[in-house]
Amino acid sequence: MATVRGRGPGRAIIESGPCTGRPDRPFAPSSVPLPTARAAGTALAAKIGCRSAHDVLSCLRRVTVPRLLAAQDTDQQSAYATPLLPTDPAAAITAGRFHHVPVLIGDNHDEGNGWAAGIIQAGNPVTPETWPEVLSAFFPAPGEAKEIVHEYPVHRPDGGPVFGAVIGDANFACPTARTDALLAVQVPTWRYEFADEHAPPLTSGTPPFPLGAPHASELPYLFDLGGRPRDLTAAQHRLADTMIDYWTRFARTTDPNSSSSPYWPRRTVLSLAPDHIAPTYTAEPRHHCAFWNTHG
Repeated sequence: MATVRGRGPGRAIIESGPCTGRPDRPFAPSSVPLPTARAAGTALAAKIGCRSAHDVLSCLRRVTVPRLLAAQDTDQQSAYATPLLPTDPAAAITAGRFHHVPVLIGDNHDEGNGWAAGIIQAGNPVTPETWPEVLSAFFPAPGEAKEIVHEYPVHRPDGGPVFGAVIGDANFACPTARTDALLAVQVPTWRYEFADEHAPPLTSGTPPFPLGAPHASELPYLFDLGGRPRDLTAAQHRLADTMIDYWTRFARTTDPNSSSSPYWPRRTVLSLAPDHIAPTYTAEPRHHCAFWNTHG
C-alpha cells in the first residue's frame, strides 16, 4: 500500500493485495502483532544458528540467501502494535478507524498463477488424483480442501491454472473486493483489475502453464523496474501510458479520470488490458467470491 500526497489531505493506492488477509493463508498479505513477529524472528535466528551470536543481525547477514530462504516460514507479514502500524489493518478498516482519504485499489486477473507454477515445478503436480492432497497442504482446516475441490474441480492432468485460481481468488481477488466494499462506505474508491493475459514475465525460465496476469505483473506498466526500460508491445505501451495517466492524475486530483483516457466509474471494476479498457461486472462471480466470503 502506498500513500501519495497531492495538494489535498492525501490519497492511498493499494496494489498487491490489501493487508487484510488471514495469517493461516500463506499467500495473503496479512499482519501479526509485534510480539508474534519478534517470536518468529527469534525462532528464525535460532534455526539458522544465530540466536546466541553477540550480534544477531551481523550473523544473519553472513548467512547465504538460499539457506536463509529455506529456514523462513513467512515472507510478507507486517507487524502491528508499532508506531508505524498501531493496529491490525483488517480490524481498522472494518471499524472505519483509518485516515479517510480517496483510495485507488486493485489486483490482477491471475494473481495466484506464479505461486502455483512454482509449487508444481518443485515437484507437486496438480492432477485429478493429486488435487485433494495438494490443497490439504495449504488449506488444512477439516473438510475445507474437500469443499474447495468441489468448487474448483480438476478434470485434466494440467490443473495448474485451477490451483492458481484458488490461490488468487482466496488470497487476493476476494479480499480486495471485500476491502474495497468496506472502504467505499467511508471514502471515494476506484477499483481496477489488471488483465493483460500476455503480460511480460517477471522471472526467467519457462512456466508449466501460461501465467496470464499474475501477481506483480502490472508493475512494469507503471515503473521501470531495476532501472530497465519496459519490454512491451505497442498495445502494451498504450496500456501503460493510460495506467500511468490514471495513477498520476489520481495522485494530483483524487480522481483518475481525464478526457484523454476511458472513463473509470466509481463502484465499478475497471478491467485493464491492451486496447481494451472497460468496466467489468463479472469479477466477483468469476473469482468465486460468494464461496470465499463464507470461508473467511
